[in-house]
Amino acid sequence: MAPTPGIPLLHRARRGLGRFERSAWFRPVVVVLTVCLFGLAMGVITRQQRAELESQIVGRDADLLQAVARLHLQMALAESGTNRVEETTLFNAVLKTSSLAGVIGARLFTADGEFSTSFPINVAEARLAPADLESLRAGRPIARFRPDAPLEDLFFDAAADPAQSGRRIPMLDVAIPLIAGPGGGSPPAGYALFTIEGHTVEGEFRRLRQGLLRRAAMVFGVAAAAIGLALMWAFGRLQAVNRTLLERTSRLQRANQELALSAKTSALGSVAAHLVHGMKNPLFGLQAIASERSREETEDRGEDWRVVSAAAERLQTLITETVSILGEEESTDRYEVPLGEILDQFRRKFDAPARASGILLEVDGTLAGRTDNRTASLLGLILANLAQNALQATARGMRVALQVVVDGEGVDFRVSDQGTGIPEGLRGSLFVPCRSTKPGGSGIGLAISRQLALHLGAELRLVQTGPTGSVFSLRLPLECLRLESAPPAAGPRRIIPLGMVAAGLGALGLLAGAAPLSAQSPRWRWANPTPHGNHVYDMVSNLGVTVQVGDRGQAHASADLAAWEPLDTGTTNALLATVFQGDRLFITGERGTVLFADSLDEIQAGRLDIATDDWLEGVASSGSRLIAAGDNAALYISDDSGTNWTRKTVQFSNWLTGITYGSTKGFLVVGEDGFAAISSNGNSWNPQKTGVTNTFFRARFLNNTYFAVGTRGALLSSPDGQKWTVLPTGVTNSLFDIAWNGSSYLLVGDGEVLVASAPTAWTNTRGVGRPVPPPRWTYYAATWEGAEYLLAGRTGMIVHGYSTNGVAGDLNLAWETHSDPVRNWLWDVTRVSGRYVVVGDLGTLMTSGDGFAWSLELPPNVATNVLMLGVGGDTNTLVAVGSRGTALYSTRSFTNVVSTNQVIVGINTTNTVVSTNLVNTLGIFWAAAAASGTTNDLAAAVRFRGGSLVAVGGHGAVVRSDDEGRTWTPLPRPADVFLSGLAVFHDTLVAVGDRGTILTSTNATNWVAHPSGTTNWIFRVRALEETLVAVGEGGVVLSSPDGLAWRAESSGTTRWLNDVTSVAEPVPAWYAVGVQGTVLVKTNGGGWAPADSITQRSLYGISHNETGQLVTVGIEGAILRTQLTLPQDPISFLSFDSQTNRLTFLMTGVTGQRFALDRTDDVSSPTNWILGPTLEFLDPSGTLLYVEDQGTNIPPAREFRARQVH
Repeated sequence: MAPTPGIPLLHRARRGLGRFERSAWFRPVVVVLTVCLFGLAMGVITRQQRAELESQIVGRDADLLQAVARLHLQMALAESGTNRVEETTLFNAVLKTSSLAGVIGARLFTADGEFSTSFPINVAEARLAPADLESLRAGRPIARFRPDAPLEDLFFDAAADPAQSGRRIPMLDVAIPLIAGPGGGSPPAGYALFTIEGHTVEGEFRRLRQGLLRRAAMVFGVAAAAIGLALMWAFGRLQAVNRTLLERTSRLQRANQELALSAKTSALGSVAAHLVHGMKNPLFGLQAIASERSREETEDRGEDWRVVSAAAERLQTLITETVSILGEEESTDRYEVPLGEILDQFRRKFDAPARASGILLEVDGTLAGRTDNRTASLLGLILANLAQNALQATARGMRVALQVVVDGEGVDFRVSDQGTGIPEGLRGSLFVPCRSTKPGGSGIGLAISRQLALHLGAELRLVQTGPTGSVFSLRLPLECLRLESAPPAAGPRRIIPLGMVAAGLGALGLLAGAAPLSAQSPRWRWANPTPHGNHVYDMVSNLGVTVQVGDRGQAHASADLAAWEPLDTGTTNALLATVFQGDRLFITGERGTVLFADSLDEIQAGRLDIATDDWLEGVASSGSRLIAAGDNAALYISDDSGTNWTRKTVQFSNWLTGITYGSTKGFLVVGEDGFAAISSNGNSWNPQKTGVTNTFFRARFLNNTYFAVGTRGALLSSPDGQKWTVLPTGVTNSLFDIAWNGSSYLLVGDGEVLVASAPTAWTNTRGVGRPVPPPRWTYYAATWEGAEYLLAGRTGMIVHGYSTNGVAGDLNLAWETHSDPVRNWLWDVTRVSGRYVVVGDLGTLMTSGDGFAWSLELPPNVATNVLMLGVGGDTNTLVAVGSRGTALYSTRSFTNVVSTNQVIVGINTTNTVVSTNLVNTLGIFWAAAAASGTTNDLAAAVRFRGGSLVAVGGHGAVVRSDDEGRTWTPLPRPADVFLSGLAVFHDTLVAVGDRGTILTSTNATNWVAHPSGTTNWIFRVRALEETLVAVGEGGVVLSSPDGLAWRAESSGTTRWLNDVTSVAEPVPAWYAVGVQGTVLVKTNGGGWAPADSITQRSLYGISHNETGQLVTVGIEGAILRTQLTLPQDPISFLSFDSQTNRLTFLMTGVTGQRFALDRTDDVSSPTNWILGPTLEFLDPSGTLLYVEDQGTNIPPAREFRARQVH
């Protein structure tokens, strides 16, 4: 037997150590090395101490700024006379704080972490990182010192100044929470980011480092001398014990020899050793003889010899593999093997034999981790033997499977077949050498496998056998494998582009379809902005149709890029990417959403083999294969046109944000931190070095080149996905997409629209000399539509860019939007005299008679920069109230209005109609009150008995007008709280507000407080028939039959609710709206439940008309409408045209009316109606042009009907 390798090595090491100890230079070298190690440790400790002290220095400024800001905020609140923190209050507090010495810039963020404003005005926009936002929400300030920061990071106009461009200065960034409460227990009302000139801090750091260096040098000198003396004494002691060590080493040698011999002899056992040394050569001779005789004998006997030859060949293969294992056992080479590779090798080895035998081979389960090469080889050998046995036992058309199950104690590999089972008499001797009952079997395969399993410390056993098949289990303990934990579930996310949506989006997904059956689930449509207000994350064009996908499961399609039709996707998950493969549309999105459609009116969900919560943020097609990419390195592949998707196991775990397919190298995926990987077919992925750490948001293949765009103005290109070049863009904002029209490029992002003839020299479309620039907006997607560029992004902004001279390479493009909707925040809505009236930010006043078409009215000059918070009144007078005590009034009057309308009377036929109408100007003409009686903010107004108008607001302000809103008189304040809601109930005023306040009064002068049972802000109160309902902070819902005793209702949400209304049909119900697009519904006898919503925009007001229509308004100009009842107006056929292969219908009805266009061939007695497509009037004119292709078997006559549907 060969000597054990470990013993000579130990002996040589011991002898070498003795020689070193006796050499003249050994001791000095050890002393020097020890001193050097001590010096290294001192350096590390000094560096850590320096970092801690520097952190304390910058933290000192953070604590100071936070204290000063809180003081200014409290002073601002005291001056405003309210405890409610408004944006102007935060602005004033931050502005005062920024006057401290050294502050050169400040930025203000909302409570949600969204950028609000900055000053000076040339301070660039910024974003708070998710980790920083969490720390700030916990009340902890953040300070970071940047010794060499580009001036362009702070001032966006620095790049345009040659004297400032490229200049770098030290900066100290301090982010603080803005907390109004004196105890710090209140949540932050916002956040401020101050940038401080850093030369002072840099000087402190320099003095700190010099002092620490001097102190470290002194300590090192003294310690080095002590260490040298201590080591010299230790070496003397070491020589004394060396002789004892030699004697013990000799005994250890003998023990190691016995241990190594025991391990060796147990490696394969007696059976494997006998096979290796005794059967290898005889088997070779046996196979040669059998092969020769099989060719010489007759057909019958030749077949017997061929069976013998095949069995001998199999045994030879088994012994060869065993010899290979023994070779690795004796070798000192050790390396790690990915566990996934073991399963891949299993598939590759047995996939072809299984197909040749007509057997389905399945591998179920994945393994993430690594093991050493010896364990991997033994494991592969055992699994191969089990699989070979299973294939031999299974008939054609049946299944063999390998299942991998991981639990807390080990890993179970289960190999199952669908054979006839193992005979009863053989089950007890399966793992001992015996005569096999299978044709060509050796009878020793399982015996060898059992010995190999024992050597691994594993257990091989028969789990189940019978007429339906057998299952063998190989169970390995966890210590044999180094498993990696599963990737974490997707958490809150940044705005990525693709996403980057806030964490509350996930919870909104629960709202879909949850309305009780007794109430009609609202089908919301956008009334403003137009054509819609959903974020557009991606869009694609094919077959003359452009499809946009976005938040809340919303998708829209257009054939002319002007009219956009909402599509029913069947989900409320965010839709993030879309692509065509042939004529089929594919969409991927949040929580593993995969959709496909052959027709836009029938979108279906694909099936994932492994369900996931990962966001699939990109999808690409090679023409025959689809791949979706997303979080946690999620890669799903579909080879059946998107119906079924299989997750691909890869060796990286990066979050993927985009994917594209190119003709040069195939698929390219990109992701966070500059990650990119390529694959020719999606089976094997090769990560590539891009040289940047920017997060990529999109990958495109344009002009035979791969492009990737991302944060900080990143644009990279590559001809093959392997060698990447960073291209200058001249911007630092995030870029989200790139497009190409064959002659020029377009690059879009956060406030950026750039054009270029070549991707190395970009021109800003908003630069000097650009006559018609695009709006400054966040654009997520861009495409070339054949004659124009199409941009889309936040809140449904759609912009068209085209050349005025028709030249494709023209960079001086004209940009336009087909509509210019209001995008100011809208705070309240009411319905009076057949007209909706909406008020909002910057003096916004809007009206609509039908809820579809909205007009922007002209406010008085004094209100153009005022926050209008509430509107109320009656058919005689409307009052709009807002910040700083602003009060506007509009009275009923009539005037003649001459209008010219084009009336559609047929296909391609219109008539001009001129009419004179007597129009009520209530809500249209507005005037400012001569005196409002207060400078506090006013939030709500109502008509009270006796013809007076009453309004309430900040610091408990109550004012009254007895002359239809022209002048106002202040009344005694009932409480020092912000009163934000006011209603009239049975000749009694009911006011609600901050700190759970509920007040009632019969004369607007004397008020009585009532317990509400909450300290949350009660934002609004409405009189709904015979019940008062109040809603507010934290999902609060209170109801009262008399305004005196209030009962809390469970709303099922903790989100802030802002308004509530009631409808009588189709069933009596209450509807409430709130932040993040929350809509709740309650029917008689039922509880509150989520209802459908198509937006994440916060909603602040809700109202309804007399015919079952609901209208709700909110931030960024959001106005949603829904029709709860079927309209009473009939649907009319204006015109019908039948051609050889096409039918054309021109129809009229009510906007929002839905109907099915049914048909029948039985004209004489139409009874057997065939259900037709569901259509909807979307245009404000209430007309619809519908074109339908006919088949080949056209009946001689047909009858059509329009049947209303919900």
